[in-house]
Amino acid sequence: MASEPMDVPRHMQLKLGDGQLEHVRNSNYVSGVATHVMVGGPTPDGMIHIHFSRDNFVILRETAAISTAEDGKKARMILEIKEDDAKLVREDIAAISMTEQDFARFIGVLTKQASGNKE
Repeated sequence: MASEPMDVPRHMQLKLGDGQLEHVRNSNYVSGVATHVMVGGPTPDGMIHIHFSRDNFVILRETAAISTAEDGKKARMILEIKEDDAKLVREDIAAISMTEQDFARFIGVLTKQASGNKE
């Protein structure tokens, strides 16, 4: 997977050394499957905001029925989820903010990926 060329600030260029860039994960890094995306902006500060979310089915509680065998040695538990004990929720996964210029580059990369041009 190739990425778009980007301008690297001078202070970062000095730290690259032999041209290899080490990848590290932010402590807030998250990976998930998004079912929705919403784009807003530009806001007064010139930023574009991209919000990712996914729909999930959440079980709030289960009702258990426990019965024992006549000899008292075995127990059987039957779990039931009643209609009001589960709900559909939209879970916010991540929000990314970027400048309009970076957003335009981002759209360019997505467009190339969608068209199969992975240069």
